[in-house]
Amino acid sequence: MNRIQIRCFLETAKCLNFSKAAANLFISQPTLSRNISMLEKELGIKLFLRNSFQGTSLTPAGSCMLDAFKESDKLIEDAIRRAHNIAQSESHTLSLGLLEGQMMDEKLGSILSEFSKEYPNIKLEMTKESFGELSRKLESDDYDIIITIDAEVKNNKNIKIKPLYTLPTYLAVPTSIYKKIPKKDNYSLKDFKDCNFICTVKNDAPAIANMLTTVCNKCGFEPKIKFACNLQEEAAMLEMGSGIAGLNSYHSIFHSPNIKSINVKEFEAQVFSICWKQAAPNPAVNLFSRFYNNFCKNS
Repeated sequence: MNRIQIRCFLETAKCLNFSKAAANLFISQPTLSRNISMLEKELGIKLFLRNSFQGTSLTPAGSCMLDAFKESDKLIEDAIRRAHNIAQSESHTLSLGLLEGQMMDEKLGSILSEFSKEYPNIKLEMTKESFGELSRKLESDDYDIIITIDAEVKNNKNIKIKPLYTLPTYLAVPTSIYKKIPKKDNYSLKDFKDCNFICTVKNDAPAIANMLTTVCNKCGFEPKIKFACNLQEEAAMLEMGSGIAGLNSYHSIFHSPNIKSINVKEFEAQVFSICWKQAAPNPAVNLFSRFYNNFCKNS
């Protein structure tokens, strides 16, 4: 039994017409019939009934074999694809930049895990940094791929952006400040207008800083902003009780016993994206791009 015989059986079972199946496989009808006869002889069962009046049909035994042959053909296809991937990938390193303080959710973990299985020759190196460093190091090719908030990179025409997921934004409030705020069911940013807002410096995350100012202005006040050098310092300032900050739901700061997570109606969700350069020098980036596109189609 070989794969050609199995493909001949599957195509004939699909068409229930020997001539049409042969044409679809780009072989002659005698060649198709010979392969099916050899398969029937090896299995010791008749797979098809051919009747000049009723046409071609599967025998009960042929119907029994259909699912098994479909599954085996798919397994072979998958194995061939993986083998080609391994051959193409050779040995490469794919450098990923992630945001400081950002935890890896189930979807991203699954993507990277499945990619490693698909391309075992490609080593993944992951580092966490602030917004500005991620963007700068992607431009300088120190990172092949970064995962960041869409707003910080969407205007860069040199970068290809693929949406990953959308995460709700919460207000991170130190417990020392929360104790002084009147308790209510629904909070607005106006309830915190007298607090200091902590944000990374504008040259690190200009879009985030602008969004904070804009949303506060819409609430009728100008925010008092304390700037942090990076996300790491921002988290430390929060735990010290120096102010409050808008952060997404997967930020590790919300696991601190010193921080209270509060939902405010004015905050919009944050779109996270996987980003790489349009003309990435590392060939492993193209492999990741194709893999991610297929992952999105199949999920």
